[in-house]
Amino acid sequence: NTVGSPGTTWANGTVFGGSFSVPISGWQATDIVTPEASISGQARYTRATTQAMPGDASYNIVDFNVKDYDINNEVTTGGGWKFTAKTAGYYDVKAKIYLTSDANWTPGERTTLALYKTPVGGAAAAYSYFEFKAVDATVTQGMTGMHNDVLYLNVGDAIDVRLAQTSGATMNLSAN
Repeated sequence: NTVGSPGTTWANGTVFGGSFSVPISGWQATDIVTPEASISGQARYTRATTQAMPGDASYNIVDFNVKDYDINNEVTTGGGWKFTAKTAGYYDVKAKIYLTSDANWTPGERTTLALYKTPVGGAAAAYSYFEFKAVDATVTQGMTGMHNDVLYLNVGDAIDVRLAQTSGATMNLSAN
């Protein structure tokens, strides 16, 4: 899979897209967004270490490796990080990341944060995504991304959060 562009239709038939310019007015270089994934009050995980994300536009699972809470023990951590529903229903999923300033961003480069859904017995597919782009001039700084969606999960369906970026260089997701 590669980074989609605005107008790409995903598995649920809708597209979430937009762009941010960085730096954000009023933010300081020391302002950090704590990376996290939370699912409808069922689970909340953050990161304790950095995670390398290649700049080749491939989607990579984000390993939120520190448990804040996980009511029903539905999260598997590691390179295959996923939330597997033990109860059918609608889930409000929120994710946010911060890429550190390990590389230059040039006009047209982008980062995409995607929510993938794996139905029982099926293959993982992008459910929705949020795309954000670098500024209109070359910069060396971090980039923040957030995504939120509500989706229906059957018992045994799994979801994960993936990131793709096109800087051409490996960049690190920040730790807490």
